Amino acid sequence: MKQKILLTGIKGFIGHHCYNYLKDEYDIIGIDNCSGLAHDEREVPYTHENLLTCKLPDVDVVLHLAAKAGVKESWVKLEDYYNSNVVVTKRIFDHYTKAKIVYASSSSVIDLMSPYAMTKAMCETMAPSNAIGMRFFTVYGPSSRPDMLYRMAMEDKLTYITQHQRDFTHINTLLPLIKAVIQKGKEGHVYEMGEGNPETVEQFLKRINYTKDVPFKEVTGESEYTCSKPFTI
Repeated sequence: MKQKILLTGIKGFIGHHCYNYLKDEYDIIGIDNCSGLAHDEREVPYTHENLLTCKLPDVDVVLHLAAKAGVKESWVKLEDYYNSNVVVTKRIFDHYTKAKIVYASSSSVIDLMSPYAMTKAMCETMAPSNAIGMRFFTVYGPSSRPDMLYRMAMEDKLTYITQHQRDFTHINTLLPLIKAVIQKGKEGHVYEMGEGNPETVEQFLKRINYTKDVPFKEVTGESEYTCSKPFTI
């Protein structure tokens, strides 16, 4: 019999890729409140629910990816980020005391330069002993959010770039790492998940064959540099 997984945020960028990657091996129940950008582009089976109030199903594993994402917007929507990222996650932690919980964190917790980063750090701090954290490092790939660098480049909508260095991580690199954590991850641990190969934004754009010239812009309130540690289970 297949293990049963609750996948929150199943219509998100990473969530829908996880569904397609795991669906043959697991019985997946997807929940999403459809508030994320481009959710309507991603065709996956799901139930439209609010995780703050809905009845939570009995499962073997919770893959908790639902969150309000984006560093910049977190400066102006503090309450929304707190409720979506902290209050919802606390409910998941409190409800699932016997299931394995695998939850999404972020590389931004390392230097805590935004309210978004702080909400993710709070989740790591309050995580119970049966939970496993995953710090994602600048994930990109098909069907990403329209406000992310990769998609903006693909759609020729870039108006500026920054001089930050990022550990740009393709979704195809991330998916087997998530599966490994579900199957063999150590409860109570937080894993960093990236390529381990930081690039400037300019280098990244050249690598994905974006050749147009766009101006540099000084942007504050974000990490200047990110690089994941080697992933080992």
